[in-house]
Amino acid sequence: MKKIVGTIIIIAFFSSCFHKYNNTPQQKKAYSLMSGQKPDTIIAYHGAWTGSMDLFIIQGKLTIPKQLPGNRSYAAVCDIKVCGNFPQDELDYTKIFHQPGFWYKITGKVIYPDSNNGVGYIPVFYVETFKKFKFDIPDWEGTDSFNDHPGRAKILDGVLENVMFEGQHLSSILHILGRPDFSDSAQITYNIEVKYGSDIDPVFIKNLSINFNKDSIITSKRLVEIKK
Repeated sequence: MKKIVGTIIIIAFFSSCFHKYNNTPQQKKAYSLMSGQKPDTIIAYHGAWTGSMDLFIIQGKLTIPKQLPGNRSYAAVCDIKVCGNFPQDELDYTKIFHQPGFWYKITGKVIYPDSNNGVGYIPVFYVETFKKFKFDIPDWEGTDSFNDHPGRAKILDGVLENVMFEGQHLSSILHILGRPDFSDSAQITYNIEVKYGSDIDPVFIKNLSINFNKDSIITSKRLVEIKK
């Protein structure tokens, strides 16, 4: 057992050593100048259609320091370049560290714009910390012959642990999780898991219930389990 654990640790160590980072002296200096700024937290992912950019923001907002060039041009930007403590080979389809179907919860700060592209001012985001979690859209949206969603249960923990709910606008959750299975003026519900008995009647149901106020700000979330 000790030998197995030791082997795992060695593999993890060497894997981390082989990562490539974009963390130049210029970037470190620019990051140090933002020491008085509170870090932003975003949820982002990498897709082939992001083109020359690194990640696409799916939730959260960037703080664009007023002193940066083109400040007003950032307002609707969702594409970002990343540097600092983020392994660049995570974004390279040809590298072993790239894993499709994973998203990232990232904290960090915008340090300057990248204008060397055909889009305009793109924020360069210096990553302080990041966490990768499984969120495969086909797994979340896919249905079976009963119109249930068999893939949701296995990725639910990552969603609950990393996606931001309380205090966020309802639209940001709809943008990630899609159309709910039930909705009213104060709540939306996603069906997570259904188990059936000897016939077609369900004997166990698990739902994710999300509550929001009159301003569509999320106030709470909870898992609801029904056993019959």
